[in-house]
Amino acid sequence: MTSGKSFNCLRQAALITVIAAVLFSVSPVLGLAFALGIVYRLLLAKPVAAAALPVPPAPLRELVIEIDAAKRERQVAEITETEDFQRLLRQAKQLRRNRER
Repeated sequence: MTSGKSFNCLRQAALITVIAAVLFSVSPVLGLAFALGIVYRLLLAKPVAAAALPVPPAPLRELVIEIDAAKRERQVAEITETEDFQRLLRQAKQLRRNRER
């Protein structure tokens, strides 16, 4: 039986994994930056003996994340094909052109 503290650590690890996967699906650079930030924070933490690490309960040992690429593409298209988004793109291009002058 795991303690409440151990279970909270597992929940945090699962949440970090999900966040990294979602960010990576949106932008590999963003996902990698997030993962590297977590690794950096872990390297700064005090080392923990392997025996001190909690063993996750059986259902949490494997986390499978499936991204529906077609659904993601539809959702992105719903946003990028709106007139408001197109207007913002035009404004951004105009601002870049003005900055280059």
